[in-house]
Amino acid sequence: MGFLHDLLLETRCEQFEKDLKEAYGMGFRDGRLCGPDLRPCLADEKPATFHRWVEEDRALLRIHALVRPEDQLDIVRRFHGEGVAGPEADVAMTRICFALVEYADGSVGKVKPELIQFLDREK
Repeated sequence: MGFLHDLLLETRCEQFEKDLKEAYGMGFRDGRLCGPDLRPCLADEKPATFHRWVEEDRALLRIHALVRPEDQLDIVRRFHGEGVAGPEADVAMTRICFALVEYADGSVGKVKPELIQFLDREK
């Protein structure tokens, strides 16, 4: 059963890999499943697999320059606790981009783009 079983298993694996590439543009690289968006990388200097870019809406609190420094902390606490900026500050909405990565232990994280280094670039 050894040789024939191994040959059949290898043929099935090759066919599976071919089907996977044709249907989804995915394949295996260094024993890891990779596709057009799945790329090996370093995320903040830790080995990871890049999955995709994600964006999040963020509220930025801009405190007016005339507010005393000792009052600024209260304004920030009120904004984060109650969602109210008050007349001493303005709120601006912005979108922030992150890389969604998977680490070797299976955990997932969001990483700033400048902390991503792709490892599959042609040299």
